Amino acid sequence: MSFPKLEASKEITNNKVLYHGVCTSDYLYIAFFNRDDAITVNGVKLGYDDVFIVAPNEEIVSVLPPGVEVFVLLIKKRYLVDVLGEEEVSHIIKLSSEIRNRKVILPKIQLISKRVINIIEYSLRYNIFISPEMSLLVQDYIFKNVKLLLNKSDIYTESSLVYDKRFVIILRAFAYINLNIKSKLEVGDLARNCFCSTRTLEYAFKKVLSISPKQYLLMARLNFARFEFERKFGSSSVGQTLNKLNIENPGRFSGEYFELFHEYPKDTLKRNKTE
Repeated sequence: MSFPKLEASKEITNNKVLYHGVCTSDYLYIAFFNRDDAITVNGVKLGYDDVFIVAPNEEIVSVLPPGVEVFVLLIKKRYLVDVLGEEEVSHIIKLSSEIRNRKVILPKIQLISKRVINIIEYSLRYNIFISPEMSLLVQDYIFKNVKLLLNKSDIYTESSLVYDKRFVIILRAFAYINLNIKSKLEVGDLARNCFCSTRTLEYAFKKVLSISPKQYLLMARLNFARFEFERKFGSSSVGQTLNKLNIENPGRFSGEYFELFHEYPKDTLKRNKTE
């Protein structure tokens, strides 16, 4: 739902979701959870007692299990500055990853989380009945609670900042996979290009993404194939895409594609051509 100075939404996952992305340069992303769903963000599990803050230009990797409900505020940085002040916003941006990692504590999280979730639920349910004047009141209520949550004097550091080696390995792996998606990649190749052992790579993937490097490599290739099938001027045939990806066993690949997307490559291609 759109307010004059922020966006509020409720997101529900039907299937397990793996997300890798970067927050836009002028927005702050704040998410709350209404139960302990064990969402994993950059290798850290989050739940009811946590807040998920992503700073402008910050890169994250998250894994969401099926049935997760996430309540999201997307706030433009300049509007947050109007509420908190430049110094406090800069302070929050600097500490965003440490808040997620529980290295920095927000004492009022349970109270504020409940309030924000309730007002988002109310706004979405009665959206058509909310007047412009009421919209401003709801927005003001949200900003007041965000200010209360992120008040600099209430935030305290539990421990010093740490270097997250596992997350760095994952980002190296993503970069290498994206550059070589059309090649037949092996886990050993990935480990060498991430400057770590195969065992360390396996542990990093399991900790951050809850899947193995081998499983991720397969998912990456399946998603790339789907992207090619769905592109307006993409592949004209399934075989053309599988050749581009150097797939040695098309039958097996089609079976794995069906397991992930519940349709065969030919069905995706056919559907795209008829739309």
